[in-house]
Amino acid sequence: MLRVVIVEDDQLVRKGIISAMPWEDFNMKIVGEASNGKKGLEVLKETASDLLITDLNMPVMSGLELMREVKKDFPDLHVVVLTLHQDFEAIQEALRLGALDYIAKVELEENKFEPVLQRIASIIETKKFTSSEEKAPSLEIAESLVLYKGEGEQFSESVIPDLHGVQKTQKLNKRTLLIPLQKGVSKEEVLAGWEYAGENYWILHTYRMEAYDETDIYYLLRSYAPVFTFYEKKGELVSLPLAGIHEELNTTLDNYSALFERVRRLTWIFDEEAFHDLIDAVYRWRLTKEDLVTLAREVRKELRDRFIHVPSQEEANIDDVTSWQEWLQFITDYRLRMQRQQQKNYSQEVLASVYKAIHQMETRYDESLTADQVANDVNMSKSYFNRCLKDMTELTFHQYMMRLRMNKAQEMLALTNLPILRIAEKCGYIDEKYFSKNFKKYVGILPSEFRKRQSSKNDFYTG
Repeated sequence: MLRVVIVEDDQLVRKGIISAMPWEDFNMKIVGEASNGKKGLEVLKETASDLLITDLNMPVMSGLELMREVKKDFPDLHVVVLTLHQDFEAIQEALRLGALDYIAKVELEENKFEPVLQRIASIIETKKFTSSEEKAPSLEIAESLVLYKGEGEQFSESVIPDLHGVQKTQKLNKRTLLIPLQKGVSKEEVLAGWEYAGENYWILHTYRMEAYDETDIYYLLRSYAPVFTFYEKKGELVSLPLAGIHEELNTTLDNYSALFERVRRLTWIFDEEAFHDLIDAVYRWRLTKEDLVTLAREVRKELRDRFIHVPSQEEANIDDVTSWQEWLQFITDYRLRMQRQQQKNYSQEVLASVYKAIHQMETRYDESLTADQVANDVNMSKSYFNRCLKDMTELTFHQYMMRLRMNKAQEMLALTNLPILRIAEKCGYIDEKYFSKNFKKYVGILPSEFRKRQSSKNDFYTG
């Protein structure tokens, strides 16, 4: 049975997770809980655990800080993170630190307990199987660097393991290797650099190659080959030299955010050109399998948040993909299922227009936007646009805009020190009193009280 520790600063949320979710049905049990990362670390040190479920934004010690400590002290512990908002950068950092998955709290609010636990259990089971099949030979070897293509002695064919996508006739060069990790460059940074390499490099991780025989190198390559074979149909292994990795990473992080923003627009569901542009961008940036899985999950979440009828998760299991081709097939099939589902009632042209309208609404919530303006921009009549939007999302234009603005307002009240008037303006309101009235109607309390409660909660844990 999997032993679970919950770390969440909101007591009501924490107790709700513990009491409401059917842990035993998925061979899990709660063995500890904590209100912040520091206390969570203490619980983990005192209690044998298999799975940590932690919030990311907490006082004293955040979820990301906790994960960094866990990575050092409990390398075999599985971690799943909780998120209030779709914070890509925080989620991405959590996944880089080894998180198996993330749970949007809205999933819990909507009582989607069983699918959440089923997903976690499946991921852990898959990870166990993969781990047993492909163990890294040693930490010392695993944290070393790059061999690039050049002249010199070659390894025998027997060194090349029989891996998915790797041809035995390929040979690895032995000569120009021996470049240790430079001080201040982490393994994660090097891994990120490899994903954007030129095609004229072979790779092999090693630190002092003369210290290892061909058996060591065989298992080393077996360990890391999946990272590099994901994209290459013929299994070519590619990499970057260490020089320039920092500069490449800065550009890469910006493009990650831009790529996820493009995915969130959803216009590519019914726009062929937008779809192919998206696929080209994904391939060009050589995302890891984990990043691609995150992209696919983001698609699901965005669709579920906005529309009534979407393809079920059971019909398309992204966690099973083992190559770029399989991922492309998955996202293409999922897109076609979404099209078929929506086209039961509307033409592809109408659906494309509605998706574009929704994207406008979600990027222009800070304006005094009207249904007339949006409908006109996508070449629809106001009445027909309103009918389509209500049918697809169960929300009127006013309700959809209200939800967007109030969610953004709550985020800014909780995470910034902006004056309420400025927040109102950023949410499309000129009149602060009218904004406060709508906020109270939607949330139940005034913006000032909401901010005060958020501040009091943080003061309680940091005082």
